[in-house]
Amino acid sequence: SGVMALLLMNVVIASVCIVRGLTPASEAFFQFITMTTIVATNPIPMSTGTRVNMKSNEELSMAGPSGEPAERLTLANPALEERYPDPMSLPDRLARSIEVATPDLIELRRDLHSSPELSWLEERTTDVVASWMDKTGISYERFDGTGLMADIGPAEGPIVALRADLDGLPVDDTSQDPWKSSVPGVSHSCGHDVHVAALIGAGVALAQAHAEEPLPVRVRLIFQPAEEVMPGGALRLVAAGALKGVARIFALHCDPSLDVGQVGLREGPITGASDRIHVVLSGRDWKPAA
Repeated sequence: SGVMALLLMNVVIASVCIVRGLTPASEAFFQFITMTTIVATNPIPMSTGTRVNMKSNEELSMAGPSGEPAERLTLANPALEERYPDPMSLPDRLARSIEVATPDLIELRRDLHSSPELSWLEERTTDVVASWMDKTGISYERFDGTGLMADIGPAEGPIVALRADLDGLPVDDTSQDPWKSSVPGVSHSCGHDVHVAALIGAGVALAQAHAEEPLPVRVRLIFQPAEEVMPGGALRLVAAGALKGVARIFALHCDPSLDVGQVGLREGPITGASDRIHVVLSGRDWKPAA
């Protein structure tokens, strides 16, 4: 549910900026809230008893070994086509692509969760993202070290950016899930595995929509390394030109205090620090009674 929620939010943000144009931030946020509410109260339809089994249909399967997509995404499935109007609006095309990809994105999230990497060491994670970009036909640019960015849409004009972070934390995974971390002392306790899977899903949906009808605005997917340390990867990406030409950028984060279907918004910086503290406790020595 977390992957689906963030995936929908990423696509909603992009489609708002595309359909409405690059509106002032306040109007964009208002539209975002409105569309997210619609999505939350009207889930993507699934035909009763006819849900596509992504693992048994080679034409639709995307998840391969180590989180990599097995085949290029296609939508040649009558059960899906019948539920969407023809011709389809941009939101309809995005919803259709999301419905196809979601089961495999959940598998991708679990793969990433089981193989977390610390800040600046996100090599496998970057490779997995690059593999999905390759198989989906999305051009991208890898940064020095780890991380990458990918553009979808026209070559000229303003850019709407969507950003996800790649790194895990130096924290033990104490869960008992089958996909728990396989790396001792490292886990995705902050949800970056969800962020990555959701942004990949947004990219898949937007790329499919662009292939059917060109998007009027370019969307940039930014996969940032080293969010959990200071100075972080954001500074390196800015220096590398990741924000060149970007008119709006949105970053989403899991928040366990909000239920699925709810979203919290803030214009401007939020949780923009990652700090370490050293605490020394002093007091009188004592011994408890026997």
